[in-house]
Amino acid sequence: MKGLPVTSAPTSPAEVTPARTPAKRLPSLTSLRAFGALFVYFNHSGYILLDQNPGWYNHYSFYVYNVGGMSLSFFFVLSGFVLTWGSRATDTARGFWRGRFFKIFPNHLLVFFIAFGMLLASGEGIKVAEAVANLFLVQSWFTKQSYFVYPVNGVTWSLSVEMLCYLFFPLLLRVVRRVRVERLWLWIGVFAVTVMAVIPLFAATFLPKSPESPFEAGVASWAQHWFVFFFPVTRSAEFIIGMLLARVISEGRWPKVLGLREALGVTVVFYVIGLYVPKLLSLVAVFTIPVIVIIGATATSDLADRMTFLRTRAMLWFGDISFAFYVTHVTALFAVHAAFAHQWFGYGYYTPPKWSTFDAILYMVAALPMCILIAGALYTFVERPMMNRFARPKPRRRPGVTDPAAPLGVEV
Repeated sequence: MKGLPVTSAPTSPAEVTPARTPAKRLPSLTSLRAFGALFVYFNHSGYILLDQNPGWYNHYSFYVYNVGGMSLSFFFVLSGFVLTWGSRATDTARGFWRGRFFKIFPNHLLVFFIAFGMLLASGEGIKVAEAVANLFLVQSWFTKQSYFVYPVNGVTWSLSVEMLCYLFFPLLLRVVRRVRVERLWLWIGVFAVTVMAVIPLFAATFLPKSPESPFEAGVASWAQHWFVFFFPVTRSAEFIIGMLLARVISEGRWPKVLGLREALGVTVVFYVIGLYVPKLLSLVAVFTIPVIVIIGATATSDLADRMTFLRTRAMLWFGDISFAFYVTHVTALFAVHAAFAHQWFGYGYYTPPKWSTFDAILYMVAALPMCILIAGALYTFVERPMMNRFARPKPRRRPGVTDPAAPLGVEV
């Protein structure tokens, strides 16, 4: 079986409280993360078809492959949005970094060492440098293909981008807060043009045309693919767009004509366009506008207290577990697939079981609730307890004063 694709979603933001008063939660944004997680699953699970029926896989891939790229852009923009929306004047850089660490690393480390154990059991020779880079979430800074073909948990490459954005977020927040209200859309436009035109044009013009990308064979070179899709510096532009968008919404500058229905229509149109444009554009560029529109429309819907299915308990729960789903789904999906052939899942290479096309599709469908249950357990027993216990320092108590136990509140 070929090396697994790595077009997955990054870390998952959640409900937050804005810096402006009165405080207003945006629960529907949490639910949107559920769709991002599902789209990533549909992207990755399609590879089960590759060995069973390449013809079916080619058709499936044509229509579904781009949901991975769209979801990835969505999560990067959403991450910048919710962290900015939830920032407070009393926040400190150290406190912010502490919260991010305990949001990301407990889940990441647990799944990493489980996958590492399976690699050892499979008899695969461990790629030490690639494993260490994966462990510390810096693999996307390396240009060698092996850091993406031979990781321990490949989907976590996108957290390399998040780590860069988290590192500079306190500084970026100061800059974004200084942008004049009437210039917010101008700066969103500048960064959108950078993502949609400048970065892919630079890659197509100046970067080597070979060797070809192992994930975009015949369409893009590896250098072009890495620069447009994986490089943390280029992907951080989407995070900054999200930060600026949060200020647009908080300042009441969102166009009233762009509601949820219009946003859905824009998303569908751009997705169809993405099926036919050059691949370097469909990796990131074509999804910038629909991602901005869907996040902005959803946030304003919540501010107006409109009740939609996105605010149902089931959707909110799935949104809450979406990060746990993200870090576990590929390992769970393909480890069980390999187990059916009495093998260990190692680096994505194993001889798949001899199934019919129907059996492969049935497994893709049946594995989804399995992945959801695993993610729910990880969220319940690891992620949430670690956030509640360690994400914020315990308040200092003055002698003779009893402080009420303050709840952590919503997670970010």
